[in-house]
Amino acid sequence: MAISMQESVPEAVPSDGFKASDIAERQTRALELVNDPSPVQPKAKGFLKTAWESVSNLTRNLVGHFLHGGIPQPLPVEEAKHLARQENEALVKEFGTTDDKELHARLDNAVQRARSALPEAGFSGKTTILDTDEQRGQANADGSLIFSRGLIDRISDEELLFVVGHEMGHLDAKHDLQRMAYEQRLATAKSSGQHAYFAQRMMEFYHDAERQADDYGVRVLEHNGLGKEHAVSYFIRKMTGFEGGDAVSDTHPSDSERAWRVAGG
Repeated sequence: MAISMQESVPEAVPSDGFKASDIAERQTRALELVNDPSPVQPKAKGFLKTAWESVSNLTRNLVGHFLHGGIPQPLPVEEAKHLARQENEALVKEFGTTDDKELHARLDNAVQRARSALPEAGFSGKTTILDTDEQRGQANADGSLIFSRGLIDRISDEELLFVVGHEMGHLDAKHDLQRMAYEQRLATAKSSGQHAYFAQRMMEFYHDAERQADDYGVRVLEHNGLGKEHAVSYFIRKMTGFEGGDAVSDTHPSDSERAWRVAGG
């Protein structure tokens, strides 16, 4: 699919998965950041720049709303479920699935623990593990969850619980219905200005949705008696550097920003 509520980091990773020493090192660094998140704090903007951006964004949104209409309404549930099933089938066809018992046992355990914290999240009970080294975690409008071998095999059980809680947060907030609505609106844009307006609004939606889902993930950790350092540790795993060297994408804030925010910055 074009863009989704997913974690996808196609970085090169050793094929033998994670090592205990790697987990311990990440946990040590994560605890340090929880105590002092300043090393990953986003660079502060000046007052005038912040004010100018706020005014510019407000003006752009007001003009865009007048010219192009407001935020698209979420897709009807049944239509979104149908599209989600098509998207899921395409992913399975592209990557295949794995029946690795250890991976499924770890995922099933994380899912059970996350459901205890979010029993009304709308999870259908269906999970799929794609047979790919790419790191993927994805919540779908049909209530299913898709993860990859490359993700589960390289993170700790506690980090996996955070990721599952994050994805269940997307389900609970019904983010995929809104995501599909934006994609359809972009596909039918009748001018470059209209396309640019909805592309910008969609990026803002994605970033807000990821932050909201991170909060769900932390809540799941805390419900299970675990600290937010496991969420920070997951972002450390993804980051290319602690000083903001990782990239912001159209669908996700930078991992350093997310680590800083989750750590309590």
